[in-house]
Amino acid sequence: MVNTVAIDLGKRVSGFAWFFEGRLVFATEVRACRGTVNDMVKILLATAVGCGLGSSDSLWFAEKMINYRARNARRTRLNHLSRISEGLKAQGVSLREIPASRWKGSIPKEVERERVLDLLTEGERTCAVVLGKESISAMGIGLYVTGRAARGLVPKEVS
Repeated sequence: MVNTVAIDLGKRVSGFAWFFEGRLVFATEVRACRGTVNDMVKILLATAVGCGLGSSDSLWFAEKMINYRARNARRTRLNHLSRISEGLKAQGVSLREIPASRWKGSIPKEVERERVLDLLTEGERTCAVVLGKESISAMGIGLYVTGRAARGLVPKEVS
């Protein structure tokens, strides 16, 4: 039994996608009312508990926060998101971080959305409660880590 949780972290809104044995079971976006690190950690963990998942029976994946530019506003946001990752780890979550360049490449959001939806089965599309940009990215991360998509969210070559 393999539970995979893929998250796209945001300050106020994060994407959450749960995969069981490589198939999407549930996807949504969660909102932290005050936008604090603790709020987001709590709401992500509560969403997992609501799905019947514990922090130790699932593997969690998130996009690795990398500051490519030296702009202060971006650095502050990335620090906030990194603290969310650390907060999840402090709660016992086995979180692995993957750089966007590895799972998504440099495709625009519109292309990412199309490719993610194309990779999902009809049944999986009904599991996505919210189809906003954060949940789409969470599903994209999940499709990549479960081996269903290669870099750029293209179907994995079957050998």
